[in-house]
Amino acid sequence: MALTVSKKNYVPAKDIIARMESAGKNKKGKVGWIEKSRYPDSGVSVASVAAVAEYGDASKNIPPRPIFRAAIVQYREKWQRVIESSARRVLRGEKAPEYLLERQVLVAAGDVRRHISTLSTPPLAMSTIMARVSRKKRGKVSKSIAKPLVDTGILLTTLTGIVE
Repeated sequence: MALTVSKKNYVPAKDIIARMESAGKNKKGKVGWIEKSRYPDSGVSVASVAAVAEYGDASKNIPPRPIFRAAIVQYREKWQRVIESSARRVLRGEKAPEYLLERQVLVAAGDVRRHISTLSTPPLAMSTIMARVSRKKRGKVSKSIAKPLVDTGILLTTLTGIVE
C-alpha cells in the first residue's frame, strides 16, 4: 500500500512520532473484568470466576478453559493487522494518535467475547448441566445449557475494554 503525501496533509515524521509517544504516555489498554462486576445472586466477583475458568481449580474438579491465552493465540495476527491499519490512519492524519490504542482495546475485547461464546471444550460435567437444568425450573432449556461459560451471560456482558 502506497502512502501519498501532499503539502496539504504533510506532517514531519518527527512530529508524528512525538505525537504518538505523547498519546501513549502513561496510558494502558486493559481488557477484562473490573472488580466491582459481581454476580447478582452470589456477590462473587466476575473477575475471580474468569480466573478460575482460565486456569481451572483442581480442588473443585474444574478444568481450565483458557479465555485470554487461547484468544491471544487465535487473534494475534488479526490484532497485528489492526495495529498496522490504525497506525497508517494516524500517520495519514485521519485519526488522532489515541485512536490506535483505543481501537486495539475495543477489537481485543470483542474478540475475547467471541472466543468465550464459541468455546465448547472441555465439556461441562453432567452434574453441572443437571444443576443448570434444575435452576431453569420453568421455561425452555436452551442448547447453551451444556455450553461452558455462557449460562447467565454475565461473563460476556461485563467484559470491558478500557484505556486508562
